[in-house]
Amino acid sequence: MGGGCYIRPVIRTRRSLWLSRPHPVLAGLTLGAAATGALLPLTPLGAFFSFVAPPASFYLFLAAAIATYLVLVELAKRLFYRYIAPGHPAGKMKPRRRARQGM
Repeated sequence: MGGGCYIRPVIRTRRSLWLSRPHPVLAGLTLGAAATGALLPLTPLGAFFSFVAPPASFYLFLAAAIATYLVLVELAKRLFYRYIAPGHPAGKMKPRRRARQGM
């Protein structure tokens, strides 16, 4: 669950994550999914599914791992746009032509 939640805001644009704000719906869904995954084992519903509450050190490790992951993806994205797709426009696409009807 975590990989998809955290990677979408980073790769959705050519700009840096901290310079390009995601749509509020995307940000809300991302944070909601992450909070659900982190807090579910601590709830009675988590006990119903036999989830075990992880120790606090796990959440510290998780935060460090996610931060490292996001930094590495941001670096890989920069390298990609610098060396593999340097002329690629920053999200600016030409409008598609509509096919003619009734020819």
